[in-house]
Amino acid sequence: MSPKKILSTLEHSIKTILIIAIACSAAGIIVGIISLTDIGAKFTSLVLALASGKLFLALILTMIVTIILGMGMNITPTYILAASLAAPALIRAGVQPMAAHMFIVYFAAMATMTPPVAMAAYTAASIAKSDPMKVGFTAVKLGIVAYIIPFVFVYRPEILLYGDIKHIIVSSIAILVGCYALASGVNRRLFRKTSGYECIGLLVAAFMLF
Repeated sequence: MSPKKILSTLEHSIKTILIIAIACSAAGIIVGIISLTDIGAKFTSLVLALASGKLFLALILTMIVTIILGMGMNITPTYILAASLAAPALIRAGVQPMAAHMFIVYFAAMATMTPPVAMAAYTAASIAKSDPMKVGFTAVKLGIVAYIIPFVFVYRPEILLYGDIKHIIVSSIAILVGCYALASGVNRRLFRKTSGYECIGLLVAAFMLF
């Protein structure tokens, strides 16, 4: 690389870092407010109260909150905020700490392609000269597995390497085949275009494997 290219790369890197730094700084202010006002503890109690001790309902509420936060922010600040708000509630509900945080990370990432905002879909649509909403819903169909896997982390922590090697291997294989079946069933393609009955069979197989 020539000196000119090195300087150009440094300039581009600084501009990229500035965007992330500003977002993280704003997130830091909000996290500070959360800790000073104790809203985090109140939010944790609220999630647990609304869930009425039901883990699945607590996960759904956490997913909704994370996606809403992620519609207006990048992945990193979204994760920081959602983790400070919701992770304690999930951990208190009996979820492994790693699984709780991975659950939030995944939905922080998926928020960027989840309609109606779907910032990543708007960017892709401008490149492809297509309708942003159509791109967003197509992205959801193609990435449907990523909406299911966070729940698998919670109910099957073996795929995060918790437990003995036998259960880790069996669970990983089952989830891998289940992911393939789910993606094929939703997108109606498995080596070729599938019929309605084949799609139903794939979706049932995915449900049973999960």
